[in-house]
Amino acid sequence: MSTNAVVKVALFAGAFTALGSIGPWATILGFSTAGTEGDGIITLVLAIVAVASTLVVMSTIPTPRYGTHWVALVASALALVVAVYDVLDVSSTSGQLAGETVHASPGWGLWLTLVAAFVLTCATTLINRRVRQGAPPQN
Repeated sequence: MSTNAVVKVALFAGAFTALGSIGPWATILGFSTAGTEGDGIITLVLAIVAVASTLVVMSTIPTPRYGTHWVALVASALALVVAVYDVLDVSSTSGQLAGETVHASPGWGLWLTLVAAFVLTCATTLINRRVRQGAPPQN
């Protein structure tokens, strides 16, 4: 896969991570809580940072400066860690309502954030690897 294709994957994955960050993260009894009411703000900022630093890496030909290739990788990996933590946290949340135990479930926004952050992390890892190997950004 060419570097341009990997960059496009990273940009789309970053956009989907941001979209998932503002979607519903927890659902219980038909009611949802948006990601922006919690850790979705963190993943939203991290997705923006990862996309912005990926664009900087690709625009600083021939060699990225200031470690921006590492910034993209770290930001995407942190977004993934936050998403994994929140899927586990929401999945294990329950409470009592009218004597019955009710369980929360992850919403589509959290699932989208998880999958997109994983793809973003994979893409930024490939970009980072190619930059460290000295591959030209446009091949």
